[in-house]
Amino acid sequence: MVFINLICEGCGKKYKAQDWRHSKYCSKKCAGKHNENKGRYITGQKGKQGSEHPLWVGDEVQYVGLHAWINRWKTKPIACEMCGIVTEKLDAANIDHEYRRVLEDYIYLCRKCHIAYDKKHNNYVGNTEYYKHKKKEMI
Repeated sequence: MVFINLICEGCGKKYKAQDWRHSKYCSKKCAGKHNENKGRYITGQKGKQGSEHPLWVGDEVQYVGLHAWINRWKTKPIACEMCGIVTEKLDAANIDHEYRRVLEDYIYLCRKCHIAYDKKHNNYVGNTEYYKHKKKEMI
């Protein structure tokens, strides 16, 4: 690794960085102080969560973001909540299939129980049908 000597554009402090980084600031903290509206290091946002965070989208959240939120705030059990099998691979399954930000509306199921639950409640789309449906949407 090749390091070069640079001067921070924010605070004027000398620092070393790898030659390929093209950095302008000595740290993320310094970048945040001097680049308030550019990029993700926004000064004063540390610790803000939920509706207080500037990137919060509320109920307009999409599938992946919603499941990330569920996995962060709902404690994951060690066993499937339907059959009781102990496994590390548990899915967050939506009970009423409305996909809202309500923690009580999700249960953790093993993949087998999750598929069976979705089939029973007419919300199962197998891989083949899912990709055929997505392909039609794209055309």
